[in-house]
Amino acid sequence: MDGLHEHIKANGRMEGYPVPQPSGPIEEEQTTPTTLTVAQTQAPAPNTNYSPQGKRSQSSPVDDVAAIIASAQSKAAGTLIAENVLAQHFIQNPELLPDELKAKIQESAQMPSVDPFAYADSLINIAMGSINAA
Repeated sequence: MDGLHEHIKANGRMEGYPVPQPSGPIEEEQTTPTTLTVAQTQAPAPNTNYSPQGKRSQSSPVDDVAAIIASAQSKAAGTLIAENVLAQHFIQNPELLPDELKAKIQESAQMPSVDPFAYADSLINIAMGSINAA
């Protein structure tokens, strides 16, 4: 994995990485499909020795990394989708927001009071300043 990491750091992608030969013992692939029963899919009871029913065939590091990346992308997409759905829910139901957020929303909706004559004077001063500068 270190070699793959260095290759990606140097090239910015996985393509072109020479896949090394498996370093462990190679086991024959199982040709008959494995049928899992309910008992096999449940976690082992405490204080028992767990040993897997079947043995995993070795895969290349590139396949492992690609599977990890695909899993992480799916997890990120799911998180972003959930965040968007929840945000839309709170937009449609703002009464469900915490009090501190409700207060910030109320604060942002209030327009500051403006003296119209002071505002007009400031606009005139800005305009006169730009005419005098030209």
